[in-house]
Amino acid sequence: MSHSIHFQAQCALQNQQQRQQQNQQQRQQQNQQQRQQQNQQEVCSELLGKVQLTQSGMLMQRVLRAIARVRHNWRTRSQLAKLNDAALKDIGVTHADAYNELRKPLWK
Repeated sequence: MSHSIHFQAQCALQNQQQRQQQNQQQRQQQNQQQRQQQNQQEVCSELLGKVQLTQSGMLMQRVLRAIARVRHNWRTRSQLAKLNDAALKDIGVTHADAYNELRKPLWK
């Protein structure tokens, strides 16, 4: 009978060890899946950040171009306003053309 009990104890111990190994494998798989999900989330966050930076960069470029256009228009119109009739005639612009150009908003 002791042999039978010893055999049963060994079987129970082996079963317990197998369950522990299976549990450990399951935990490792779950940890690996979690790491993969975290990596995917990090990649998505990084890409989203790049997209947002790109969009921000594009917006900033548009703003800077608009500012440059306004500065250019202001500078050229200021110079145009200083010209007398003879200088306007030399560049082929009438007084009315100059007046119309000076009335435009700076962003146009």
